[in-house]
Amino acid sequence: MPEAVKVNEVLKRFIHLSCFLLVLAGPAQAQLPESEGPYSAEVRNIQFEDTQFDRKQIRARVYWPTLREGDEKASETPFGPFPLVGFMHGWTGSPWHYDALSLHLASWGFIVASIGTETERDGNLKDEARDTQALMHWIASRSEEPEVWLSGMVAPGDWGATGHSMGGGACLELIRIEPKVRVIAPLQPWIEKRGKDAKAILGHLGEWTGRSWFIAGQLDKTCPPKMVRSGFDSAISASRNFWTEVTHMGHLGPINHPPSHSNLTSKEKVRVHKRILGGFFRAELRGEEDLYHALLGPSSDSESLNHEARCSEPVVWWENGALAVASLPGQEIQAFGSAHMADEKGMLRLKPNPKHAALPSVQISAGDTKSRVLSIPRK
Repeated sequence: MPEAVKVNEVLKRFIHLSCFLLVLAGPAQAQLPESEGPYSAEVRNIQFEDTQFDRKQIRARVYWPTLREGDEKASETPFGPFPLVGFMHGWTGSPWHYDALSLHLASWGFIVASIGTETERDGNLKDEARDTQALMHWIASRSEEPEVWLSGMVAPGDWGATGHSMGGGACLELIRIEPKVRVIAPLQPWIEKRGKDAKAILGHLGEWTGRSWFIAGQLDKTCPPKMVRSGFDSAISASRNFWTEVTHMGHLGPINHPPSHSNLTSKEKVRVHKRILGGFFRAELRGEEDLYHALLGPSSDSESLNHEARCSEPVVWWENGALAVASLPGQEIQAFGSAHMADEKGMLRLKPNPKHAALPSVQISAGDTKSRVLSIPRK
């Protein structure tokens, strides 16, 4: 990718963004979220002196989308700008340990800012979160400059963040200090429950109204499901909050080549994380909410994944001719002219009768909120 980007090319990127969802409505939308996206991905190691937040020297690994060379459809693929996502490594880890996930996100049209500080044994999640804040602002500011690297590449709007272990816990500190981060996916996060800092982090999480997805490993002894669950349970104000426990997975599930289990291979562990991260960030940062069918529906590996939803802002999609809803546990749902009840995991599936099937669209009510309007599919 050339270092300089012409101003007229930047303008084209903004025009193309509005067309991106139309392109994905074709064959790409039929793919599962773990499939590789329409872009190639470039990687660059960077280093700079942070003056905005006084974090001194910042090291990072940045991943971004590029058009595939030689692809006959490349000229038809809308290009940029792209949502910005921060990635935070685990204790004594490094950005490259998570190349598989970062490259996957870049292939679906995200700029991934993977922090490379706090890699020694004395690393801590508060500093990792602050370094990530500085890194994301540096990338966003570079995007606003003409004729420089990544010029015009970062889309306006909400930012996302994810991280593993210490980096997963850093997600909770990051949302406390950075208001632009509104979508997080903590992967087996380390969550302290005692101490002044822990109370501040969990206290803010309880007031935060963004969107979150907590992932735990059933066999994880470093950050056991009970610890991860404390974050999910604390996010009581999140507009959309999801929990997934992966059966037969230990602590290293998100790295490039995690240890295999007799019932869950290394490749499958990486695939599960690609699916959830790729699908969740696309749904919430790109508005591709139909992907919740793949994330929570019958194709979501129900035997190895245990999902739960707590969504005050309901999610709806079509699933085998039924209307599927992710809401709050026990939530009363008004749909098709009558009341229904979400189950203990916040899920509900409704089969419309022939009279309702003739309607052009449906919208449900859940408490004081309404879902998006969905067209009713025709057989």
